[in-house]
Amino acid sequence: MKINIHKINNTNIDWKRELQKEHREVVIEASDLYPGIEIWYDRKVNPGIESGERVSYLITKDNNPVAAAIAKQGEDAKICSVRVRDEAMNEGFGAILFLLLAFSFRRGTKTVHFTAPDHLWNEYENFFTGMGFGRIGKAGEQYRLFDPEIVAEVDYLHFKKNVFEKYFARYAGQLSQINDDRIDVLLSIKPKYANRIINRTKIMELRRRFSKKWIGSSALIYASAPERAIVAKVRIAHVIKDKPIAVWNNWKDAIDCSEEEFLIYTKDIDEVYGILFGNVISVGPFYLTAMENKLEDTLTPPQSYLNLSINSKWERAIALSNMSLQNI
Repeated sequence: MKINIHKINNTNIDWKRELQKEHREVVIEASDLYPGIEIWYDRKVNPGIESGERVSYLITKDNNPVAAAIAKQGEDAKICSVRVRDEAMNEGFGAILFLLLAFSFRRGTKTVHFTAPDHLWNEYENFFTGMGFGRIGKAGEQYRLFDPEIVAEVDYLHFKKNVFEKYFARYAGQLSQINDDRIDVLLSIKPKYANRIINRTKIMELRRRFSKKWIGSSALIYASAPERAIVAKVRIAHVIKDKPIAVWNNWKDAIDCSEEEFLIYTKDIDEVYGILFGNVISVGPFYLTAMENKLEDTLTPPQSYLNLSINSKWERAIALSNMSLQNI
């Protein structure tokens, strides 16, 4: 089973194509609950996403759209729609969407609210109250004659804390991949070299051991002591394996270190790996201590690099940084 999470915004090139169609299809299936929802989507949601006023997510399972969410930014933020298709119920997609929305609201958000038919509140009351929502009365706008629309509200920080504590650890694996861009590798690099990577003067990192299987993968750069923080995301464009002298002669400008530093690092080895970076993006910084405090766990940085798929602690840390990046 392959789960993909797509954030739909005005910088997503796919928004004008298939993702828009799939997101709309999932949302307007609630037309039995909200008559005219397709008109609302076309007139309000589309322009809101383009302007950044609204944030939206689509979840696909084996490339089929199964869940979608829309929220409106503001001091009193509104969760406009959370929809999970029947065939995907009880698989945690609702909780994942609420997690994503909780980390997408901007600084300055004070409260979060939603409106829902009375029967939906009654059916999922434990789920909603578990996130801190309380029913505060009837909504100002009513859609049905015999099923009143209610309003539920929660303090934003309380909502974010509750959702994180209840669902984050369970769904960290899915949240480490957003917009079909899974982070596979964590590379530990000295701060001075990490800064050169961010500044694009250094586009190749050396390793005594590595694998060409990582070509095409995404990686995070962890700046080691004294910085101790995730500072960049890169694409591993290529991996070179050759004799040290050949790597230096062909790639010394890309390596961006002194010849003395290179000779010290490659002393007594017959071959060295050169990891060529593309699509360098500065992120964070996400400090090690802050991640440990949030996760309530210790994280051991790698000496060289780490395969995230076999390290659940760091996978959770990457999921946390991924969600934090959603509100840039």
